[in-house]
Amino acid sequence: MRRAFVTTLAMLALAAPAAAEPKQVAYAIVIGNNAPPSSGSAERLQPLRYADDDAVRYAQLFSRMASTRLLVVLDAETQRRYPGLAASTEPPTLANLERAVGEIARSMQADRARGDRPVLYVTFSGHGARDERGEAFLALVDGALTQQTLYDDVLGRMPSAVTHLIVDACHAGGVVGVRGGFFERELETSSAPVTAGDVQPVLQATPLARHPNIGVILATTLGQESHEWSRIEAGVFTHELLSGLLGAADVNGDHVVEYTEAQAFVAAANRNVKDPRAIPHVIARPPQVDHNAPLIELSALRGTRLLHGTADALGHFHIELDNGQRYLDAHVEPGSELAIAVPDGVTAFLRTDSREVLLPSRGAIAIAKFALAVRSAS
Repeated sequence: MRRAFVTTLAMLALAAPAAAEPKQVAYAIVIGNNAPPSSGSAERLQPLRYADDDAVRYAQLFSRMASTRLLVVLDAETQRRYPGLAASTEPPTLANLERAVGEIARSMQADRARGDRPVLYVTFSGHGARDERGEAFLALVDGALTQQTLYDDVLGRMPSAVTHLIVDACHAGGVVGVRGGFFERELETSSAPVTAGDVQPVLQATPLARHPNIGVILATTLGQESHEWSRIEAGVFTHELLSGLLGAADVNGDHVVEYTEAQAFVAAANRNVKDPRAIPHVIARPPQVDHNAPLIELSALRGTRLLHGTADALGHFHIELDNGQRYLDAHVEPGSELAIAVPDGVTAFLRTDSREVLLPSRGAIAIAKFALAVRSAS
């Protein structure tokens, strides 16, 4: 009888279902602010042009995989490009940020109670400056978001397994100067230059050290000034980073973009830039709890299909959507397999300097199966 009982227990144990892997639940807070600091800044800064466009593009990406809050005031031109979007935005105020943080934190607590794994993305596009006392801050429309507040009252309140912080906080070139503190002041929307040694205090800053689950991606200029990129109506750093996150940075072909891949992609994208003042340098530090934490998993992006194949014959190319948005730029290494997430149901063109092709709006897109035609003069 005892042997039969033991055998029965063993059989039941073998039949028991394996414990389910924790489900990842993603959230995003995307902040964009063209306006200069409303008060407290020691410098008079001019309004930015593309911080709102950068925020929209981050929100487009994250909304395909995460519950996304977009805190931005869209200018007239951006509203024309994205009709109806303004109704789903909130002004980038301290109160709205606090409300978003509180609501997402409660959702994350519920996720953890269910055994799920919450992940957070926070991006900021806008002015970074210092006040009269020398304290660094990010400019919201009604006040200053200081380094301490950012870490203690925003990121530190989130019970996330991993948080990805992306900062693009200068004029439209999208490069933030870093010196000692988190942000250096800007003069007439130009970043103050820094040296490579000035960057290290950020990577070893006490607030960041207290939060090993936080990874950061910052743009900085190493002894240079940033330039805006009006041709694409976006910050250089934002455009290049998003191009990488959409798949162009996936060098090992696993359909996952990690911190090291994003950093390498931005560096490669600027390899042939002649004017050193126009080169953004990206600092990428993954969360210390997981150095291989993915920034983006292409398979998790809803409402997209993959452009895939070997792109040797294309050289440098870009993808442009029917509303005029420059969606992505890429120039892959010879022999590399490419996989890029393209939105479903959207008219999009793949273009080189002299040729173009209309991409199908549905289904996977094999590069080997389409033929580029000579671009029209228009």
